[in-house]
Amino acid sequence: MLDHMLFNKLPWFNVNQSDNEIKANGIRYVAFPPTVEVKEDYSFNEQTESWDSSKIKWTDSPFDMHTYKKGDEARCIGADDDYYVVDDLPDYNSSTGRAYKAIIKKELFIENWGG
Repeated sequence: MLDHMLFNKLPWFNVNQSDNEIKANGIRYVAFPPTVEVKEDYSFNEQTESWDSSKIKWTDSPFDMHTYKKGDEARCIGADDDYYVVDDLPDYNSSTGRAYKAIIKKELFIENWGG
């Protein structure tokens, strides 16, 4: 097997660069970008029944009103199915401008895979 890898210039684990996830030894490994950018302005209030709870699964922000602005960047720290787990997401309802963690639908972000 080693000679096959050497002569055909294959990496030890032959993973396609466009794969978003692989399964090895029964364990699922998922790729996620280092950072993501908010695609468009998005606001919602957890206290109203009209907000779409399928887009925002969870946030550690203590506020009921959440506002994300186009172009804001957040550090991506994980992924699960259709959601990204992000950190350092700016909160415009805080007087301190503190950033929060959140689990948000992938469709609300532009992925920054880096170079």
